[in-house]
Amino acid sequence: MKKVIIGILIGIAICVICAIIYVKCFMFVPDKDGMIYEDSVEFKCMTVRGWQEKISQYHNCDPEDIYCYYESSEFIAIVYDENDEEVAHYRFDDETGYALDTISGDVVDFLEGKAVEVNTTNGTTINFNDNQCLAIGYVLDSNIDEFIHNNFHNNYTYNNLEVLDYRSADSREKEIGNRFVIIPKSEDVKITLYSCFINEQGELELDNTLIKNYTTPFIILDNYLAETTTPELCIKFECNGFEETFPIVFNGMNGKLDLTGVEQEVKDISIY
Repeated sequence: MKKVIIGILIGIAICVICAIIYVKCFMFVPDKDGMIYEDSVEFKCMTVRGWQEKISQYHNCDPEDIYCYYESSEFIAIVYDENDEEVAHYRFDDETGYALDTISGDVVDFLEGKAVEVNTTNGTTINFNDNQCLAIGYVLDSNIDEFIHNNFHNNYTYNNLEVLDYRSADSREKEIGNRFVIIPKSEDVKITLYSCFINEQGELELDNTLIKNYTTPFIILDNYLAETTTPELCIKFECNGFEETFPIVFNGMNGKLDLTGVEQEVKDISIY
């Protein structure tokens, strides 16, 4: 019986030791205000300590005053001054590694130690690559705050976008329908919106022109569109001599926006 008890105690002791080692060496440890602050966290193959050093060189401050963590899947770095006041709040782009300071609006390449000019437009924080001409986002009421946080400097910019409401009177009264946000890459991109339908031959046919040659972001409100519903609206965009038209419709397989044929030119910024 004693051997059994001793064995159990030894087993418990081993578990406790292993748990302590795991917490100390592998688990993310909350630091300032519950933020993750540990060298085991990496972004773009660099540890938190490495990013602290890079950011501190740019800001000429103590690396210990910089706190890095992940918010969902987004890498964040916050810089504090000697009075513990937040002076910079950086959100990093997964593709480029650039960091947007949501306080100043500056975009910084910390690997090069300099501010950079990026292809953002009209108060948005979207990074477009060379081939992309516009972004489209399907936005639910439940994730609108996250959508604004991901794509705009602040709520004010989003709330001042022009809203084009094409819902039926019944949908407006019930406050139901779909919301799409359209953001051209620059003023060189011209967007025209059409109503559309499927003709007897099963082909997509444009109907009325609803707006023409828009160059600034706007919001579309439309009747609820199920995944299997035929499209009611089409977007035509012109960019540097390139012209293409695509319907606003969902893919029946995965429920995401169907951008077949314009995958390289249109960036989907929806939250799924």
